[in-house]
Amino acid sequence: MHEHSFAGTLRAAIDSRGISLERIQARLAQRGAPVSVATLSYWQNGRSRPERRASLVALRHLESILGLTSGALYDLLTAPPARSRTEQATAAPELPAADPPASPGHLDPALNDRFTLVDAHDRVLLSATRHERLVQTRLLLRAEEDGVDRFVVQAPACGDGPPALGSLWRCRPGATHADRAGGRGIELLLDRPLARGETTIVDYSLTRPGPGPVATSWERGFGRPVRQYTLEIAFDPGAVPVYCTRFTDDGTGVEEHRGLVLDGTRTVQVVARDLPAGRAGARWEWGGGPE
Repeated sequence: MHEHSFAGTLRAAIDSRGISLERIQARLAQRGAPVSVATLSYWQNGRSRPERRASLVALRHLESILGLTSGALYDLLTAPPARSRTEQATAAPELPAADPPASPGHLDPALNDRFTLVDAHDRVLLSATRHERLVQTRLLLRAEEDGVDRFVVQAPACGDGPPALGSLWRCRPGATHADRAGGRGIELLLDRPLARGETTIVDYSLTRPGPGPVATSWERGFGRPVRQYTLEIAFDPGAVPVYCTRFTDDGTGVEEHRGLVLDGTRTVQVVARDLPAGRAGARWEWGGGPE
């Protein structure tokens, strides 16, 4: 298997078997472990990884379908994924002292399944050089069992290393795991354990250590339905796009688009309600000039 990563191993196994994603989907459905073709595609391309309990059950069947030994894929989930800069998912000044050094370890991929994400709000600030500078995030979480006291945030690398964690509210940093691509999986500990059905609102921010690549999109993926997702993209006065569009994807891989207009603060907003599992975000196009 090449790349020694979850995505690389899965992709190599599918290529070796010569089986289509549609056929894999059908065989998983026959075993009572349905997974969409879009989700399978995301897994093999490294855009997302199985984290929900149902996905982890499907993963065991997937190993069998592909002729892999038990645990061949599951065991690779001990390292956080090397996700793209726009996946995310994901407020203010960088707090280096609160950001513990990354170290080898295991962050349970099913840890976030103990919560339901009720509401999410991302605010992305772009620089005059067209780069992502800061992401401020607020989450409304509901505990699905007693004693829930932490969740995991993925901080992917972006050329200059992983973002710095800061502006924490109602949470503090816990264990941190570094992946091969230079990103981090950061465990955030709540102020106190929650009882089943109890909700909490948490804030955190991720600041880029350097410019990174030119930004042309931002999106957040959802493994489960969410009541509301709000996204703000704030552009610098020296770098305003010529066109913006919002998009949503209900997990089928088919996107619905609608144009966006910048307001007086050079900000576009995406508000999506009652979203099924899938993605929502925005894309934009820059005019001429150096990048």
